[in-house]
Amino acid sequence: MENIVVFASGTATSGGSLFRSLVEASRQNILEAKIVAVISNHVHGSVFDHASKLGINFEHFEPRTDQRPYQEIMAKYQAEWAVSAGWLRPFSQMDPGRTINSHPGPLPEFGGKGMYGIHVYRAVLEAGSDYTELTTHFVTANYDDGPVIFRLRILLENHERAEHLQDRVKGIERYFYPRILNLVVNGQIHWNGRDPESLVLPVGYKIDQSLLDILG
Repeated sequence: MENIVVFASGTATSGGSLFRSLVEASRQNILEAKIVAVISNHVHGSVFDHASKLGINFEHFEPRTDQRPYQEIMAKYQAEWAVSAGWLRPFSQMDPGRTINSHPGPLPEFGGKGMYGIHVYRAVLEAGSDYTELTTHFVTANYDDGPVIFRLRILLENHERAEHLQDRVKGIERYFYPRILNLVVNGQIHWNGRDPESLVLPVGYKIDQSLLDILG
């Protein structure tokens, strides 16, 4: 079984729900991999609280001041995969073919530095879009870059507020993210980390999906 280190920023008082859902999915064999640690740039924040309750190794890591390379953390936990669950720092010198992120908006239009969490939903609404997209992609050194492997279109509701949209998308993300990750860590989806044309998908698999079509 492959080992995963989850990177989740959170805050002092909130965050970590996606990390928690990944651990639960692993323990239910929805995600057939072992989550061996979670890394956060907050010492005693919400991610720490979730890790303590779940019995998962927690480590504080702030790339802005900590000179340790990411690879040192990965080696410490003998992990093959780095999974972002709301990590707000750029990954550096990591294997792009083994680093995965989930983003709550259409890319590249609503991606890049500063585009995370509630900021994405507000930008989508301010742009007058009638949908957002839950996007899973491999991670390079650039924010929200790398080949997309899952893109789920989610229609906005009438007069929807950013906070309500965020709650809806988070619930959907907690369902789909571990299932897409399972395809990756078990080799059904893979990328060599260099050439976008090298992306391999399962036969019949569709990157672009609509929640409306899935729900019928």
